[in-house]
Amino acid sequence: MINHATATVKNTVVATGAQLVTLASQFTMQIVFVQTMSANYLGANGLFNNLMNILSFAELGIGAAMTFSLYRPLANRDMGLVDALLTCYRRLYGGIGFTILLLGLTIPHIQFMFYLYVIGTALSYFFSYARSLFIADQRAYVNNINQVGCRFIQNIVQIVVLVVWQNYVAFLMLHIGGTLLANLLINWRAKQQYQMLTWRSSQRIPETIKQKLRENVLGNISAKVGVIVVNGTDNLLIAKYLGLSVLGAYTNYALIVQGLSSLVGQVMAAIVGVFGHIGVTESVAQQQVAYYRNLCLIALVSTVLAGGCFTVMQDFIRLVFGPAYVLADFTVFLIVINLGFTMLRQANLSFAAALGLFWTMRYKSLVEAGVNLGTSLSLITQTDLGINAVLLGNIISNLVVNFWWEPWLVFKHGFQQSAKCPLVKFTAYHVALAGLVGVHYVCHEWLPPMGWLGLIFTGMGSVVGYSVVFILAFSCQIETRDLCKIMWRQMTGRKYLR
Repeated sequence: MINHATATVKNTVVATGAQLVTLASQFTMQIVFVQTMSANYLGANGLFNNLMNILSFAELGIGAAMTFSLYRPLANRDMGLVDALLTCYRRLYGGIGFTILLLGLTIPHIQFMFYLYVIGTALSYFFSYARSLFIADQRAYVNNINQVGCRFIQNIVQIVVLVVWQNYVAFLMLHIGGTLLANLLINWRAKQQYQMLTWRSSQRIPETIKQKLRENVLGNISAKVGVIVVNGTDNLLIAKYLGLSVLGAYTNYALIVQGLSSLVGQVMAAIVGVFGHIGVTESVAQQQVAYYRNLCLIALVSTVLAGGCFTVMQDFIRLVFGPAYVLADFTVFLIVINLGFTMLRQANLSFAAALGLFWTMRYKSLVEAGVNLGTSLSLITQTDLGINAVLLGNIISNLVVNFWWEPWLVFKHGFQQSAKCPLVKFTAYHVALAGLVGVHYVCHEWLPPMGWLGLIFTGMGSVVGYSVVFILAFSCQIETRDLCKIMWRQMTGRKYLR
């Protein structure tokens, strides 16, 4: 049995490092893409991403549900049941890969470039069962190392292709090659490390597990709809109503935002197992202590990242891509607020996943999808807000639906208690984040453009400033003081001094 604390530290460190390397390599490639290809190609690449997010609905949330079903048999070392589940998983995901190929290739009036993008995405589903095995067995770091290594090599070769030949077709072919290489390597590693598995078991899966699996899959279907609508239609709306050139400028900002959001998501995914262990071994009171500490930490990280991002983003885009790709300050303000609010959700989503609340979350995601799409579409067609309409649609749906519903679900169905206290804290964290960034936005208009040196020092100062203000503002909370004690011990190896 793997030690939870050791697995948490290793997975967290590797996930953070892998995400930083991935973000750096992807952003470098984005810079080269902008310098070597036109804005229309940049917008088309973002549009392809969104189309594939919609096509990936075929996955139906099977991955998360199947990974969850592996936790208990792996903990009990019931490798026969693990083998049966993985055999089922392999067949399902093979079908999903072929389904995406068929769906993508039947879309009318799509060019050859999109066909290549479809193939690359479909390949990512083959051998997914091997990746999920490592994740479920608290060895997510193995998958992260494999993914970041192959992605880094792929991006380097893609950069060379863009610089030398400016060939978008070759760029997409390398995407296919990188995906295939990552899949083959993780499959080989899984067979080497888990030699007791046949991957073609004939053992029947118990009906109780099948029933739980069906419920989790059904619950995840609605969650998938929410993710697709919220994250997968923004670029489609911008491309349709504002054009690919506007979308091309927005994708530079979106890459930074998605990278930071993914960083937080990867770290939280690495420690969900710890929350799950607490959920089955500790009292409800101890579970709530862990929840509030996690909420406070996520609120601190969200506020600091959002504030730091707003400090440097405009000048960074101007220096790297040029003034033509800089969006209005108010648009960037909305981008950053949306980023902060999205990261704050991780506190509730991580506990919902750890406690297995897939089924209870099903209606929330559908309502969120409807509010988001309806609001964004109404604003972009009935007003002259432009790109701000889409961003406001995301923020409004977050506040109207997720803001209260997600903590209520965790406390009502996870802890069987009232959600009044977490809602008060959640409100305070949202107000603090929006207020601090809002003050910064007003003051930012008076600051002159900065060069690289000024950008670095200002960014560092912003991170420190936001951290200090946040800790002072919430110093009355016991979880804030607990976090300070933990950080003090980690940095100095000594006890916290009152």
